[in-house]
Amino acid sequence: MKDFYKTMSSINRRGGSRQNPYENYTTFPDSPMCERSSLTPIGVSQHVRNGRYLRERYSRHRLLNRDRLSDQVLIRGTKYTRTFQSAVAFLYGLLPELDLGLLQFEMADNNSMCTRETQYECWCPAISNLLSVFSCTFHQELTRIRESSGSEELYNHVSTVYRQLSQKIGLPAEDLPRMSHIFDVGITHFCHNKPLLTTRGDCVEPLMIRSMYEAVNELGQKSRLDKDFVRIVKLKMQPLMYEIAHRMQAQARERTSLKLVLYSGHDSTVDPLSCALGIATGVWPKYAARIVFELYARSGDAAFLRVLLDGVVVTGDLIFCRDRLTDVGLGLCKIQHFLDFVNQDSLASIDEKDYKLACQRLLTI
Repeated sequence: MKDFYKTMSSINRRGGSRQNPYENYTTFPDSPMCERSSLTPIGVSQHVRNGRYLRERYSRHRLLNRDRLSDQVLIRGTKYTRTFQSAVAFLYGLLPELDLGLLQFEMADNNSMCTRETQYECWCPAISNLLSVFSCTFHQELTRIRESSGSEELYNHVSTVYRQLSQKIGLPAEDLPRMSHIFDVGITHFCHNKPLLTTRGDCVEPLMIRSMYEAVNELGQKSRLDKDFVRIVKLKMQPLMYEIAHRMQAQARERTSLKLVLYSGHDSTVDPLSCALGIATGVWPKYAARIVFELYARSGDAAFLRVLLDGVVVTGDLIFCRDRLTDVGLGLCKIQHFLDFVNQDSLASIDEKDYKLACQRLLTI
């Protein structure tokens, strides 16, 4: 970590020739106090390890030309410093001798990672108030849970956890924030071995954090099958999925020099994307969670896709690749199936043909 800090400090001073929307952002979270929603040194180490892991897997393929990295690598984050610092840490693990000043950086103003470079309409009025929603934060209201058929056991579990939190924090259950918000704060403290104190000076015990984790995951597993939630994630992630699929096609046809595109987003990016693709479990994404899209090609043959979720091959679980694998051993699926999905099949699955028209149909949930 000491070497990483020295390297990042040097890079931050050097600057580069490309216009960088993160030019005034710090590359390393070196503040003596953790700022709200900021990356921590432990988080940095996770991303460095992720980068090193993928470097070990990909280095023998020699996919990148060190003399052309400025044309072959693109990084896109959001306006939050932690997404930029996460990307920097990952790149340090993947390409430790990299000069950040020479790379292409883009900043999305939303957690769906859509920009004007996406070549797709980013603004979708139908879900404009739901961009922060993901499976573990969808429909946490006890009345909604109780009204859902077959949810009596889930209702009892969630209401029990709310009662426990109410007693611990000293507020009526109806005045508490959403459980996912409390859990989000609690798990941060837990992972850094720091006590989570209430206003009364009591500690929220690890067992209570565990109870919240189990409850929000039960909610997530139920939400990922909810037709309203599925519609939300399909609309939210359509621009990004379209961009990824068509970029892969362009690379397969040798129409772009890009070989590595890194999207540094949020749990509210990873979970909706995995839900839209049909590979979600409903469990809260881990810190430094990742979805990797790999492009394969054989001489004189079609291009193929492989997808990994946190290092596990899940291509066969993709909605558009189930029972369609070309190579079961490697987990390869024709890229054309991905293109068909983003071009028409994903919208057709929610009874839509036109994205702009679909985005005008406001949801009442």
